[in-house]
Amino acid sequence: PVSRCGSMAAKLGGLQPHPRFVVGCPGWSLCVLCTASLNIISCYGHDCLARIHADFDCATRCALLTDEDRQAVGALYQQAGCSSSMANPVCSSSPEQLCVGSCGAGKMDMAAWLPGAFGSSRVSTKHAKDELKQALDTHKQCASQCASVGVRVSMSGPEALVVRQAANMLRRCGVVQLLEASNPVHVDSLERAVAGLRSKTKAYRALLDEVQLHNGRYQVYLPFLK
Repeated sequence: PVSRCGSMAAKLGGLQPHPRFVVGCPGWSLCVLCTASLNIISCYGHDCLARIHADFDCATRCALLTDEDRQAVGALYQQAGCSSSMANPVCSSSPEQLCVGSCGAGKMDMAAWLPGAFGSSRVSTKHAKDELKQALDTHKQCASQCASVGVRVSMSGPEALVVRQAANMLRRCGVVQLLEASNPVHVDSLERAVAGLRSKTKAYRALLDEVQLHNGRYQVYLPFLK
């Protein structure tokens, strides 16, 4: 569930994991923050923690919108002309996402705009913040262990043992490196095949996808041959 939630936040754009930190570590309570698309992994220090708490409070409040609050947020859809066209990014955003975006910008009086979630009668989020701190500490410990110990698993040994060790590593660190898992001859053959495909510019461009992935990454759909 954690890695799925991290993937969701990454798809929304804005989750930039620091090399020392791995999103797959257990205990990392990202789910309530997914709608916020927050860059919360790659910062350090007291100011960073204060920002995390502020963003967490925004996301938590926005998850508690009342019916009246939702009607107020609905005005944004009307302003964006969503009834006649879905071209504006606002139209494909949920009320919670629009709420978080407005709250995080710091330019909106949220208590006046959405009194149900942000007014004087709002529910305290102190307990949730305590859980967030505990989850963050657990995540840092896990990520540090993955970075210091490594993510390698040897392929030598009984198959059931290798599978179990690799699955545990993948579950804990989000990535696993299988030692001696590939044949150098096969890797060389694959590289030559990819180079040959790239030389066929028109065919290669037809298989190249630069839209679905983020941050300048791309993927190539390799043709299946019998």
